[in-house]
Amino acid sequence: MKAKKLIYLALPIMLLGVGCSTSTDHLKNSATNETSSIESSSYIESYFALKNDWNKATYTMMNNADDDDIYKGTLNDLKNLTFQFEELEPDSKYEEVHKKIVHTMKTMREGIELTLSNVDDKTHSDYLKGMSTITEAISSHEDALHELVQVKKSHN
Repeated sequence: MKAKKLIYLALPIMLLGVGCSTSTDHLKNSATNETSSIESSSYIESYFALKNDWNKATYTMMNNADDDDIYKGTLNDLKNLTFQFEELEPDSKYEEVHKKIVHTMKTMREGIELTLSNVDDKTHSDYLKGMSTITEAISSHEDALHELVQVKKSHN
């Protein structure tokens, strides 16, 4: 039974935190970039900094799945990060992608809230629905991330 619970936890986290790592080496600015490029890089750098914080939090949560206090605390940290993703201010070329990111973060937050409210009974249907919602949001977020990278490449 414990292994089954860990699968419900580990799969969505692995998909978000581990399975979709993206190098930020290609995002460094050169001294000759225009102001608009600097602003774009600022959005990209802020996005990947938040993504890095997200990955660290999911790693902490994965490694402390048996400790409900740490698990709840980390879920709350992730919930707060969803707001920070939404607050990023993209320049015009990233606005459409950012709308998708905002949508995925709202969906993610709904899943986190369902999971948090039922964390004491991991077999409860709302807990499982929350985990399913998180998994769905992770998939949508990865699609948005792919689109973000494509937009970045097309404007270089």
